[in-house]
Amino acid sequence: MQTALMIVLYLSLLALCWRRLLTLLNYFQQEEYDNARFVGAWARIRLMDVAASLLVLGSVMVSLSAPVATPYAHAALSAALLAIAYREGRRRFKKPLALTERARRILGLALGFAALLGLLSVVHVVFVALTLQALPFLLIAANAALRPLQNRINKRYLDEGRAKLERLNPLKIGVTGSFGKTTVKHMLGEIIEASGPVFYSRGSINTELGHTRHIRQRLQWAHRYFIAEMGAYGVGSIARLCAFIKPDHGIVTAVGDAHTERFGSIEAIARAKSELVEAVCRAGGVAVVNADVLAHEPFADLRAQYPANVLSVGGAGADVEVSAREIEGGSWAISPPGARSE
Repeated sequence: MQTALMIVLYLSLLALCWRRLLTLLNYFQQEEYDNARFVGAWARIRLMDVAASLLVLGSVMVSLSAPVATPYAHAALSAALLAIAYREGRRRFKKPLALTERARRILGLALGFAALLGLLSVVHVVFVALTLQALPFLLIAANAALRPLQNRINKRYLDEGRAKLERLNPLKIGVTGSFGKTTVKHMLGEIIEASGPVFYSRGSINTELGHTRHIRQRLQWAHRYFIAEMGAYGVGSIARLCAFIKPDHGIVTAVGDAHTERFGSIEAIARAKSELVEAVCRAGGVAVVNADVLAHEPFADLRAQYPANVLSVGGAGADVEVSAREIEGGSWAISPPGARSE
């Protein structure tokens, strides 16, 4: 009977590992499968297991204090693990997990590692807790093991996406900012749709590989415009996106303190967001920025260097002076770049 109970416990553990790995993989994917960033998110959001580990501790204490009750403790633990797995499966995320081929490969290998480690739970129940605590690092190990294969796949996809984008050559508009990127992307898409078909990613896709997938699968010859949402995961992220997409024009919605734990400071955030403005200005395009971002040195320097290419919008003193009240009343004050009043 004890052997049967341990097998049931092992299977319950695997069920919880599956659900927990899906949750962890969601965060891993949002960090672009960057191992260091994922460890930071794991610690910051406190993704370590608590409930199941406490239940394991309780089961061990029952077994030590009353060995005759051990089978009942193991049966109760199995039921509790399944209940936690069920609750885990009902969690909803703002940005759902995209089960891409890469995600499936990492998930499958990590689950295999967990299944092997979890076999030790048949020897002692304490390995149930150890297996659950190890899950984030099993994802990292799976990602590391698959990296050589993934690098080859990524390069092929990026080359195909870059070649298709250059061949179809729509007018490309990059959008970045600490907040408002997705909203501005959709609003702009609706506005310029009157001039011709517009292509932009669904949802909040804003990474190089995310754009690559949409370009390869959805971009058509009919599309005259491409609006690319650009997310920053550190200084250099947007520069890499610009090298891939080569935006003709750009929009910066805001520089705020969102994700300062990732960047370290708001100054670093400003440097990262300004990479879009720099790329657009060097290409001879126009970068439209919220006037507030000009308070940050990278944007002020770019405005001084490219006075005809940086257009500010917002309140008094901006190139395009507009407020909610003025929009409602139909009154806009617009002056061309370079013609700023003192």
